[in-house]
Amino acid sequence: MKNILRTLFSRRERHDSAHRMTEVKPLSPPHHASAGKWLASALERAVELGIWQRAERIARSAKRLAPDHPDLSEQLARYHFARGDAKTALRTIDACHLQTASLRLLRNICLILLGRTAEAQHDLLGWSRKTTAPVYARLVQALLVMQKGEYETARKWLRMNLTQSEDPLTLAALVVICILEEQFDQAHLWANRLYETNSWNESPLDCDVFLKSLSLSRPAPAHVPSEERIDTLSREILDCEEIIPVLVQAQKLQYDSRTAKLLSVAIERALSGLEKPQAGHEALAQLALAEENTAEARHWAGVGLKQQPMSASLARLVESLEVGQSDETFQPDDDVLAVIGAEGTDDDSSHPREAAA
Repeated sequence: MKNILRTLFSRRERHDSAHRMTEVKPLSPPHHASAGKWLASALERAVELGIWQRAERIARSAKRLAPDHPDLSEQLARYHFARGDAKTALRTIDACHLQTASLRLLRNICLILLGRTAEAQHDLLGWSRKTTAPVYARLVQALLVMQKGEYETARKWLRMNLTQSEDPLTLAALVVICILEEQFDQAHLWANRLYETNSWNESPLDCDVFLKSLSLSRPAPAHVPSEERIDTLSREILDCEEIIPVLVQAQKLQYDSRTAKLLSVAIERALSGLEKPQAGHEALAQLALAEENTAEARHWAGVGLKQQPMSASLARLVESLEVGQSDETFQPDDDVLAVIGAEGTDDDSSHPREAAA
């Protein structure tokens, strides 16, 4: 538990002695910055690089100014925290005249490390219920109830986090809960999502080391989006239908197979509730074409045009693809051709065409 708490406030960067010698440069306070702001920046840098003698000198200079500068108080508290002195870190935070969310979270972690868990949990419980609470506040609250074996309560706090952001440490905690409950299939699903999130989200967690410690192997890349992500995106689409063409256009500009899959499934789930379902059908057809899945594109264009036979955009899409005037080539069904009144009898729709290069 204590190692996890320290991870929340540790930096990912680690520097060897040679790196320190080449990277450390003297800092001069800019004329426009306050002394408190400059000292906070200098102290943060010294701690990150592990230059403890310099950090100690800055900390001595910062002590008198800290109460009037939340940023400086936080960096000074982090310095003491990093040196293993949670008691002094707590005194530094309590002396600060203005408490920020970050200071509040660090204060609760110090309380826990000092054995004052009940006091910390009382504050975290009320804080975590608010939608404005940071994800780490709920994460710490979840870790506390996990220690008591209240896994379902912990899962509730962690799932609240995932409605706010894809936090890797939150996902890691969900993996741990599944292992503790011997739900190994679900643990692998959460691990898969953790890997996906960790690929684009800066995280202090090394996924390979973490999963190896739990006797889990690195999962294969996920091709099926999770139910939670589908539900979240489908609700957002229903709240703002105008976003559909924007999301589709983004995929046209920079295609990503996993994102496109998530978007397709979410739009399909939202179809029945859309005020303008034709936009959803057209989007599904366009996404299928982006994957060069002409059969799927034909299906959605056909369904859309049958429901909205007067839709000019769907009719143009079907017609242009049929006559080969678009890079997005697919064949509409026979009943679609009847609806739009296709001319000629030389239709070769029974012979699938390859998508244009």
